[in-house]
Amino acid sequence: MNMSDDEQDIGPIVELFAGYSDGTIKLWNLKSGNCTLHIEKQSKKEKSKNCLIWQLALYKNKYLISGDSKGEVCIFDSKFGTL
Repeated sequence: MNMSDDEQDIGPIVELFAGYSDGTIKLWNLKSGNCTLHIEKQSKKEKSKNCLIWQLALYKNKYLISGDSKGEVCIFDSKFGTL
């Protein structure tokens, strides 16, 4: 079966959370390639201090738990990104 790049099956995973070295967390839609949620872990005052997102876990498809280089563990609503 010959599929174009737009029609390729990416499997059962449609969304992916990713943590970045600037302290942000993004939710990517793998089919469209768009970022559908952007979470700023650091406040603007703390930008001089690096905060690396080291660990992300999705709990019951409702809560996103993050661990970072400051030793902080945060729990976010995975739909809205609220702390």
